[in-house]
Amino acid sequence: MQYGPVSSDFIVGDKFLFEYSKKEPQIARIIHCKPLFGKAEKIDTTSTNYITVSPYDRTINFRYRVNGRDYTRCQEISDTVDIDLFRAARRFKLRYLVSNPERSILDF
Repeated sequence: MQYGPVSSDFIVGDKFLFEYSKKEPQIARIIHCKPLFGKAEKIDTTSTNYITVSPYDRTINFRYRVNGRDYTRCQEISDTVDIDLFRAARRFKLRYLVSNPERSILDF
């Protein structure tokens, strides 16, 4: 698997938390470790225990199956999350967009 978020890791329609300064709105940043779904988007859930970790760039790669098809995604994790959480053999819930299961968010 490839590590680190690159343009190929993003899916058309991905949404992320966005922060900006009220006083200087030109100062803004997209927080890639906080992916979101829109309120009107229909989502469903599944789970995975297939996760690989890159401690160098704080990303996790995960694989999951929806309707008989396998998907692989990369997701950044914040500095406040203990990366060892993903090294344990446990299952994690993930949410995906029903109309496009390729768009997913791993919950932890």
